[in-house]
Amino acid sequence: MGLGLFIEDCVVGKVYKTNGRTIDQSDITLFAGLVGDFSTIHTDAEYAAKMPHGARIAHGPLTTSCAIGLFAQLGLVDGTVIALLNFNFDMKSVVKGGDTIHALITIAEARVTSKKTSGVVKFAYDIRNQRDETVQLGSMTVLVKSRAFEQA
Repeated sequence: MGLGLFIEDCVVGKVYKTNGRTIDQSDITLFAGLVGDFSTIHTDAEYAAKMPHGARIAHGPLTTSCAIGLFAQLGLVDGTVIALLNFNFDMKSVVKGGDTIHALITIAEARVTSKKTSGVVKFAYDIRNQRDETVQLGSMTVLVKSRAFEQA
């Protein structure tokens, strides 16, 4: 049996808060190398210093990925997620090296599928910085097991 939430455990409106994680310059550099996005706003300190934010900024998907990782660390989807169905995030502000993020994740939707062995859950993300300012809003919709899946 899985450790995470089954569809039967998902209560619409339930909010989870993750721990924090500081995004540092090495994270930005590693992410640039991983995905191949070496845009100067992320990798050139001299260029970035002249831009409105005054410093290199994290890639939007880096911040999103870290928040998803923080949510995964709560163990709520471990062993019960079957597939990612949808993914949508809007950037509201930048994250700089040295900023610490955390996320408030709300179960926005939850329904059993017609096969009854799984369910669809939409998690709404509000990713915030150390000043509790929202830096990203988004959602991730996943297919999760039902308890009937475990018995099938």
